[in-house]
Amino acid sequence: MTSARPANQVFLSLGSNIEPELHLRQALQELARRGRVGAVSSVWESPALERPDQPAYLNAVVRFETDLSAADLHKKLIPEVEERLGRRRTADKYASRTIDIDLLLFNEEILEIEGHAIPSPEILQRAFVALPLAEIAPAMLQPGEPSTFQEIARRFDPRGLKRRRDIQLTAGALGPQSGTERRAMTPLEIDPSDFDVFRDDLTDRPRQECFGDIECAVRDILTAIGEDPKREGLQRTPERMARMYEELTAGYRVDPDRLVNQAIFEVRYDEMVVVRDIDFYSLCEHHLLPFLGKAHVAYIPDGKVIGLSKIPRIVEMFARRLQLQERMTQQIADFINQALHPCGVAVVVQGLHMCSAMRGVRKANARMVTSAMLGSFKENQATRSEFFDHIGRARVEE
Repeated sequence: MTSARPANQVFLSLGSNIEPELHLRQALQELARRGRVGAVSSVWESPALERPDQPAYLNAVVRFETDLSAADLHKKLIPEVEERLGRRRTADKYASRTIDIDLLLFNEEILEIEGHAIPSPEILQRAFVALPLAEIAPAMLQPGEPSTFQEIARRFDPRGLKRRRDIQLTAGALGPQSGTERRAMTPLEIDPSDFDVFRDDLTDRPRQECFGDIECAVRDILTAIGEDPKREGLQRTPERMARMYEELTAGYRVDPDRLVNQAIFEVRYDEMVVVRDIDFYSLCEHHLLPFLGKAHVAYIPDGKVIGLSKIPRIVEMFARRLQLQERMTQQIADFINQALHPCGVAVVVQGLHMCSAMRGVRKANARMVTSAMLGSFKENQATRSEFFDHIGRARVEE
């Protein structure tokens, strides 16, 4: 049996411009000793307000679960953590600081504590608060407002702020680290930024609110199957699982317009274009088990072609979601058709499904083949046959 979760969900903003990376990590450590640290946003760098001569601030937002009341958080816990990290309040409200912690939200309540309004007005006033909050709670409504935090964040001009991808704060990695240390990544811990298709400049959607919730859920699963989440081999498994799911579902966050990035060119070419043997990996939405294989894509231009690298990226965008192979095949074909308006599009996908190989019927060698034919590929048998000759696979009977 798992212990009951703390009763209250709150969001806290963290900021520092004195050894800021060190103090952000230490603040998370202190919070983790006093409650449950959930999702943690990216780190955002912003210039010091009203003090251009001061060092820039590093900012983040954390979801924190506690049994404390809002008043106890504001009057006791936050000042205690700030004092422990060397914060000394003065009459100068713009003075540099080791740590600044603000209570942004307390459940979905609208409160006022000693003149401090909750929700904090800074959510609507400061980009360095709104953007990281939208990362970890994009679909949550601002209490008393009709807008989600993602909608609020989009009102801000992000120029002047910098997302510090070189600094990673996660709920599962709260051990002390120096300002220059980074945890070494094993081959099974691949950062999504290593995949070109998921670069920051291809997405306008914030990171999903997942890390803390997934880590907690994995611990519950390990306990339910009779394992001990605290034993040496499993201690970091919840964090690894959270990173894995962020990577394997990264396709939800890719902006299709930025992926194409104007790489459509007017060319006088009307013969078939084929890109074959595109490796893909996806997750079956029924069991969350992998299915993997190859995709083959062809189109016949009608005055426009797309950059070669874009077709594998389109496949990857739809594969990195919870999927059905049939739906993924059709989505790839429809996307290319809408982007190019060609004479025809053909997509064939071959997949090996772990939900059939490892469980259920347990047929390890069974492969699923799906196809989507549009335009001339659907209407003309000779065109379709030429495509199958190019990819060198058995024809798919329609």
